[in-house]
Amino acid sequence: MFTSTLNKGFHMELPNGVTVSVQWGPGSYCSRRNVPDISDTIWDSETAEVMAWTNESPSGIRVKGVEYDSSDVVIGYLDVTQVIDFINKAMEA
Repeated sequence: MFTSTLNKGFHMELPNGVTVSVQWGPGSYCSRRNVPDISDTIWDSETAEVMAWTNESPSGIRVKGVEYDSSDVVIGYLDVTQVIDFINKAMEA
């Protein structure tokens, strides 16, 4: 299942029960964090933040094989290839 999150990202519920969030824009750890002009209909960024969770761990999980910089389960400033890699590893969780 896909869920849109206020035109600045999305959630994907994977077949294994892990939900992945990919976010960019204001409030996210990404290269374009500024609030877009009111006339902007598309928010873009070269990087995004990601997070994964399950129903059993709704505050977040650490995906095996992914390097985390801190105790936070959110990873920021990932490029497209790194986001794809994160999603693939979350599929294996």
